[in-house]
Amino acid sequence: MSENPYGGPPPGRYGQAPQSGPGHQSEAPSGAGGYAFGPFAPGAEQSSGPYPFQAGQPPADYGYRGEPPAEPKSPRGRRGLIILGVALLALILLGVGTAAVLINVRQARTSQGGARNDPVSGDSPTMAAAGPSGAVFGYLTALSSGDAGSALSYGATKPAESSMLTDKVLADASKRAPLTSIDVPAVEDQTPASVRASYKIGETPVSETFTVIKQGEEWKLERVAADVELGPVRSGSVPLLINGTRVSKGAVSLFPGSYTFSTGLDYVDYGSKPTILIKTPSAFPNTTELAIRVNGKGKSAAITAARKSYAKCLMSDDPAPSKCPNRWTSNDANWRKGTVDWEQRGSDPFKKAKVITSGVQAQVHIPLRVELSGTCTQGGRTGRCLGATITGTSIAMTSLNTNSPKIQWL
Repeated sequence: MSENPYGGPPPGRYGQAPQSGPGHQSEAPSGAGGYAFGPFAPGAEQSSGPYPFQAGQPPADYGYRGEPPAEPKSPRGRRGLIILGVALLALILLGVGTAAVLINVRQARTSQGGARNDPVSGDSPTMAAAGPSGAVFGYLTALSSGDAGSALSYGATKPAESSMLTDKVLADASKRAPLTSIDVPAVEDQTPASVRASYKIGETPVSETFTVIKQGEEWKLERVAADVELGPVRSGSVPLLINGTRVSKGAVSLFPGSYTFSTGLDYVDYGSKPTILIKTPSAFPNTTELAIRVNGKGKSAAITAARKSYAKCLMSDDPAPSKCPNRWTSNDANWRKGTVDWEQRGSDPFKKAKVITSGVQAQVHIPLRVELSGTCTQGGRTGRCLGATITGTSIAMTSLNTNSPKIQWL
């Protein structure tokens, strides 16, 4: 029996290759010098150089368990290793930079089965809601990414009014004040759970304790949106838009974020501070500063409309033109219609115009000094009359709940 476990020659013998099959031996090539070649596949060429192995052990292809023979080194191989090393170093640096960016974008401490540190994932945010902290983290992450549907899915109940809880409204809020720097520390498993979290909306830091309730196997937030009463803000004749979306309700629910109230009109707005910041879903936003008013453009528009109307009134040949400030009302003289001329005396009255506003209404006060001439009858005599003057203060009133205001003279 052969002492070689592979069926070849016993230790100490050279020049024979291991058996390739039962009862068969192949002779070593002449001049092999103690090295074996092959076996080779049919038609295959031999290697350019022999690979040594110890006596009594087969080549690697036949169960060799030692270290494989080292391949010949070449300058090309060394260059390949250098290029590979540079590429690996670049990937490491890129990974470090990417990790730093992700950490700066959003931070969150994890709890078992709860919040995740990684804000970039293809998973649905609800995948992070295995624990109380995970539910809060997933909710805030959904808001940060502008996903209104996912944010709503973390609520224990759906808000009664959800017309403003949309991606469009949330995207507009994020443009002005993005939600960032999310930090949700781990909490012990509680029922119900209070989860402390911090984040920023724009440049405003926020700290909030969320109440999280377990429903079945999932944790849900008790509230996901704040209720905002619009009764004191709304006006029947003026549109109300929140972040560009028209509102028809007397109350709405809004996610944490920045919200601007507008009318969609050129000359009327909701005050000098039309933007409110809702910090948390349990907040009660202050809307007292949101009041309908005529803005600066509206005041200028009122003066322009009054000036245009005034000029038209002075072109009338009527001694008492309808809806005009230049109306002769004295009984001392009767003027014949179609014969009179009106002329402004003194400086331009609109240089001293005063505008008083209330809601969407504007009053333009001007000093009035006009002279009337034409055919009149006075003391039983009829002729050309000159020098009749009207003085005082005239008031033009207009409503600016339209972009084409109309003037009415009082």
